[in-house]
Amino acid sequence: MTFALQHHRLWAVIPVKDFVNAKQRLSGVLSPRERRALSQAMVEDMLRCLQSLPQLSGVLLVSDDPGAELLAYRYGASLITEARERRGLNAAAAQGAAWLVQAGASHMLLLHGDLPCVQAEDIARVTAGLADATAPLVRLVPDRRGAGTNGLLCSLPAPIPFSYGEQSLQAHRRACQRGSIAAEVMPAPGLALDVDTPADLYVLSSMPSVGGKTARFLDD
Repeated sequence: MTFALQHHRLWAVIPVKDFVNAKQRLSGVLSPRERRALSQAMVEDMLRCLQSLPQLSGVLLVSDDPGAELLAYRYGASLITEARERRGLNAAAAQGAAWLVQAGASHMLLLHGDLPCVQAEDIARVTAGLADATAPLVRLVPDRRGAGTNGLLCSLPAPIPFSYGEQSLQAHRRACQRGSIAAEVMPAPGLALDVDTPADLYVLSSMPSVGGKTARFLDD
C-alpha cells in the first residue's frame, strides 16, 4: 500500500491500548478472550478503512501491545511504542504529534481504535478543504452522546493541549477558546459510536454498517 504524497501531508494517528487489558467495562458481558478479540477486530477494521484513502500520507499507531508491530506491517502503518512512563490517551496523542512533526507532517487526524462503523466518507467529510487551510486548525468529531471526542483533526505542531477524559469535547473547545482558535465541531455518523460499555455493544449489534472483522465477531 502506498499513501498519496500531498503538500499538506495529513497523517492519521491511532493510539492502541494493550489488547489484553482493553475494554474492562465490558467484563460483565464478554470474557477476556472475547474483549481482546473485539478490540483487535475494531482496530483492524479502522486500519483497513484508512489504508486506501488518498487524502492520507500515512497512518501511525502508538501502542505497547506486542501484536501492534504485526498489525502495522499488515496494514502498511508506522508504529511507535507508547512511552511506559507516560501512559494514557493524552500522552499517546502528544507522542504521536511530536513524531509527526519530526516526520514533516502538517496535520494529524487522531482517531480512537474502537470506531467499528467508520466509512471512507466519514474521513472525507472531516478532512474536506484541508489543502486550503493556512491558519492553525482544530476540528472535533463528537461521540453519539455529544460528550466525548472520537476524532480530532489539527494542524501541527498541535495548537492546543490534548484534553481527553470526561467531557473531552467541551474541554477541547475550551482549549481552543483559550488559544483564540475557531474550533469546528463536525459530526460524522460512522465516527459517533465508540464501544466501551454493554449499552454501546447493544447499539453496535443493530448498526447497518459495521466493519467486516467486527461483524464476524458479533456473528460468532
